Amino acid sequence: MCEIFDEIRREGEERGIKKGQIEGTVTTMREDGKSDQEIQKRLMKRYGLTKKKARKAVLLQYA
Repeated sequence: MCEIFDEIRREGEERGIKKGQIEGTVTTMREDGKSDQEIQKRLMKRYGLTKKKARKAVLLQYA
């Protein structure tokens, strides 16, 4: 049972780290004056996001 909880915790940590990296990438690229399309392409290439998820990540940073 503890193994299951450890696995769930580990997966949550990994998702959190990836989310932070994606947010950092979007912020840095915005500061560098990159377009939303350029940012989306980078997210798709670097993090393996689908076009829809990359677009969502970019749009969430506007909120």
